[in-house]
Amino acid sequence: MKLSGLVLLLGAACAEDVELEAALKQRIALGAVTVDHDAGRAAVHVSSEVEFAEELTPVPDDQSAVLSIEAEPGIPARIVFADDIAPMQIIKKHGEATLWIEGGTLVAKGVDVADCRNTVAERDATIIKQQAAISKAISEIEGHKATIEYLMTFTRQCYCVHGVALEGPACNPDLGHRCATCHAGYHLGATNGECVLNTCACFHGFGSTGAQCAEHGTPHCKACEAGYELAGSACQYKAPGNVKK
Repeated sequence: MKLSGLVLLLGAACAEDVELEAALKQRIALGAVTVDHDAGRAAVHVSSEVEFAEELTPVPDDQSAVLSIEAEPGIPARIVFADDIAPMQIIKKHGEATLWIEGGTLVAKGVDVADCRNTVAERDATIIKQQAAISKAISEIEGHKATIEYLMTFTRQCYCVHGVALEGPACNPDLGHRCATCHAGYHLGATNGECVLNTCACFHGFGSTGAQCAEHGTPHCKACEAGYELAGSACQYKAPGNVKK
């Protein structure tokens, strides 16, 4: 590391006494090396370009070389790469655990850190958009919920012949005829929810229907075929001597 300019300036200042004028800020400049003094402060600030050798001094594996550059309030620590083709600065502000890079980018193990930072920023922007979309969707859902609650105040009612119609959520008017229960002499159809007339079974006769048939499909006769007569609700064989003339 070369500090020739700084040594030259300090040597010149030590060779003879230099009296600074009373002012808010005094500066002694020698090329790129400056010494600044603020009024009321018992210290001077020395600014000098620092040149790094191309090869750092080797150190043992268990040790590390340390370069300390202190930052003060209002005076950030700054490393300047004075390259005429691609100059760059690394800046550390006092009190901030962040490095600011001007005029270039930081690459770690072949990965452009700036690209990673941009990717994170894009992701954050996408998340913000998604959150806005979710909030909008929730608002729309709340509006639909209010509409649904209003519609639920109306009772849906189907129609039914020979019975009592379905009501409420169980009723789907698009399915047409829908009964909940049937009047006496009728029963619910197996497929379409209609009330169907009861028809009883009868051997050697004619089954009762409607109100005379209490339960659909059960034996109950209302009339008999020739040669049979009613015995209660059944048809029984009529003996030849019992045939009415």
